Amino acid sequence: MVAAGSGWTVDTLYQHFDERFDALERSLDRRFQHIDDTMTRDGATRDVAVREARNVIENRLQSLNELRAEVTEDRGMLVQRALFDARMEAIDVRFATVEQWRNRAIGVVTVLMIGTSTLGVFVGWALAR
Repeated sequence: MVAAGSGWTVDTLYQHFDERFDALERSLDRRFQHIDDTMTRDGATRDVAVREARNVIENRLQSLNELRAEVTEDRGMLVQRALFDARMEAIDVRFATVEQWRNRAIGVVTVLMIGTSTLGVFVGWALAR
């Protein structure tokens, strides 16, 4: 039942609600379309970002593989620790021997200089008399 004097009938209410539902449907369609467009755009952006990240990672992996190859290649040119230590010990012994001879030579030269100085003093003393 409709109140008297309100101007609403079953048909006018039906038409009113039908228009409201159509307007609501259009509004929801616009919102869903906007969401769909945003998701599509964001998805495309995300795909681009993923591709770029994949390229960066692939480049880094390639660089690491090149570095690994260089290290493997250089490993063959490195000296083993035991061999290095043995040769360094031999060099240390030779340096110690050279230092001993140098110290002896300095000692001999010092003794000779003192001797010649003393001899010079005596010769000068003898000539001065």
